[in-house]
Order: sequence, then C-alpha cells, then structure tokens
Amino acid sequence: MLSLGLNAQNQYQVNTSVTNINTQNSATWVPTLTYSSLKSGLRFMVLPAVKGSAYELDFKTKNDGKTLLLKDFAGKIFTYKKWTDISQKNGDIKRRFYFDCDGKEYFLEIYKPDNEEKTVNWKTSSIVWLEEIDAVKKKLEGKTFWLNADEWKYEINGKTAYTNSTERYAKVTVLQVGAGNYSNQPVRVLFRNEKDQKQYFLDGCVSGSLGSCFLSSGRLQDWFSTEAPETKYPKVQKAFWAAIKNRKVKTGMTEEETLLSLGKPNNRESYNKGKDKFVVLNYQPTDPKPYYLSILLKNNKVAGINKSE
Repeated sequence: MLSLGLNAQNQYQVNTSVTNINTQNSATWVPTLTYSSLKSGLRFMVLPAVKGSAYELDFKTKNDGKTLLLKDFAGKIFTYKKWTDISQKNGDIKRRFYFDCDGKEYFLEIYKPDNEEKTVNWKTSSIVWLEEIDAVKKKLEGKTFWLNADEWKYEINGKTAYTNSTERYAKVTVLQVGAGNYSNQPVRVLFRNEKDQKQYFLDGCVSGSLGSCFLSSGRLQDWFSTEAPETKYPKVQKAFWAAIKNRKVKTGMTEEETLLSLGKPNNRESYNKGKDKFVVLNYQPTDPKPYYLSILLKNNKVAGINKSE
C-alpha cells in the first residue's frame, strides 16, 4: 500500500471533505413501489426454484394448513387485490395483502408498516414485480446501448458461466428482457455484443422494490447508456480511451479517468504535502485482478502504480 499523510486543520479537527467523491444518482426507470402506491391489478410472478432458494411458497391460503411448495407455482402470476389490517391480542397490528391466482385467493402477511411511503418489502425471495419488468422491456428491447458492467453471463452445456474483464462501454443491442432467477436481481437482459456478435445476458435490479438491489452489484440503469462514452465524458483525453475500455491505468490519467477504467476503489485517501495534493486509490484483489492495486495521483495526475500480492 502506498503511504498516506494526514493534514488536519488543527490537532482536533479532521477535514473529511477531501474524501468526497461526486457520483451520479441512478436514473429513475421505474418508480419504487411503496405501500401507498400499491393498487389493485399489479402483477407478481413466482420465480422457478433454484439452488439456495426457498423450498416453500411465501403465499398462504385462508383456512388451509397445507404447505405450498415453490415448485408447484413456478411461473404463476399473482394479481394484487387489496390489504386489510388485523389487530392482534398483544396489541400489534398485522397487514394482510390479498392476491388472486387462477381464481383462488392467497395472501401475504407482515407487521403493519410504520410509514406508508416505505418501499414494499414482503420479505419474500420468490417473486418479481411484472410491471417493473414491462417498463424495462419498453426501455431496452430492440435498442443499442453502451454497456459498462463488470461481468457478463453465458451458458456452457446449460450451466451459467461468466466473462471477467469485459470491455467497458461495449456497444450492444438488447434482444430480450424478462425475469431473472432471484428477487434481488429480478430482471434478466439478453444482448448481442457488436464486437464479436455473440449473445450474452446479465441480471440486475432497477427500482429496489420488494427488497431487490441490496445484494446485487448495481442497477441496470447504471450499466446501459444511450450516449457514447466519448460524448458522455468529454473531459477524458482521447489518448486514454483505449486503456479505459480495457480496464488499464496509465501514468498521467486523472482521477476521473482512473475511476472510469477501474471503477470505485475499496478505499480512497487524500493528503497535502507542501503545495501538492496527493490521492491514493486502493483496490482489493478480484477474479480478473488477483492482486492489491494502489494508484497514487499527484495534483490529479497518476504518478505511481503499485501492485502487490
């Protein structure tokens, strides 16, 4: 790790503004589903059972003690109807949400939310919100984008494999949008890479509804851009674009150019020495980079690159 110096205003004050990194908020493709925005007719689909997923279905039926198995409902669509609050003997209040599936009534039950503007989270790992997927279909299908995601997926003999160190800002055409395998990554996108003309897919989240996005690495709207990177980031020097797209760092790059190439660091440190300002970006080992990487910037220019096991 490259050394760090500290520059405080006095012995008791620490200037934390030097650690600030300005980031862009994710675009709103789909408004987050809140308890106040739940309305009759919204549709939710049960995901197929996969390794590590729940065995039992989270939905229940009235006056029926039978355990409902996830495998018996895979692909079934539950249409939301209404909710009612039910007082408990201990003074608690539970909220029951009613759904229809194939003409039969089902429900999910949680404690009454303390704020109706909270994001809907029924603590179920087996369903996806279909209106969210429909909105992403409209946004992506049949269109060309510049894709900036850390890994793409494909299949080998029916099993999922991953490509690491994918090209940043690869030009792709989206072929199809549907449901993923997990509720925390509810949307699956199939696309064709313009460079090798092969098809790949990735799973991601969009709105954060139903508890999604907390375990996934990013939102789809952060990965797919309608702007060419050279237009979106006009301050980037033309000489560095090839390195950025191949996830390389070159001496003389700015911090913005370094972040575009390597992504957000695990740790960022800053200090002053005389009239010079230094920044250290530290990256932990990953699959494509099995080593620690520290980047030293002096006055916003890369001055040192250190790799260590």
